[in-house]
Parts: sequence; structure tokens; C-alpha cells
Amino acid sequence: MQKTVETVVKGAPGAPSDPSEHTPNHVGKPIHRVDGQLKVTGKATFSAEFQLEYVAYGALVYSSIARGRIDSIDQSAAASAPGVLGIVTTKMRPRCTLHSCPAPEVWLPATYR
Repeated sequence: MQKTVETVVKGAPGAPSDPSEHTPNHVGKPIHRVDGQLKVTGKATFSAEFQLEYVAYGALVYSSIARGRIDSIDQSAAASAPGVLGIVTTKMRPRCTLHSCPAPEVWLPATYR
């Protein structure tokens, strides 16, 4: 099998005589990066550093018991926490089929959009 593979590689048009000897043209040469100078001097601004207005963040809460069944959710502590805009649970979502699922605009209350 090894001899067959070597024959195919050597016989391929335009193939180098030994693939391990072939080096691309960019190896060992410097690459100009548009933001490189800003990053190394510490002047670059990253997306996490921007403060945006009117942004809401979400958090997912999972069961602490693997393969556990959640019978009910007490939302009172989350609802009374400062800054909470709303709580979305699976009870609010519609049942989807393989080929149809309504958009959130249809089933999500307007106060959460």
C-alpha cells in the first residue's frame, strides 16, 4: 500500500517530488497586520471595552441535578432582583413541530422584546 501511495504522489502533475520538502511562500516571512501596532502598544480598543446603551443581558439557569426533572420554578427572587427586566421560561414558549415554530414576536410578551 505504501508503494502505491508514493507512486500516485510522484505521478501527480505539478506535485513536488517530496511533499515534506515543499514550503509555502509565506513561511518565515513577516505578515503585516492592520491592528498589530495598536495591539502591541496597548492602544487597541476591544469590543468588550465598549459601553452600549439599552443593552439587556440574559442568563441561563440550569438544574443542578443531572437528568433531573423540574416540576416548578419559583421566580419571586429573580423578579425582585434589581435590574431584572423579565423572566422567560419554557412554559412561555410555544410547542414547535419539525417544520413550524412561530417567531418570538408572536409568543413573547411585548415587554420582553
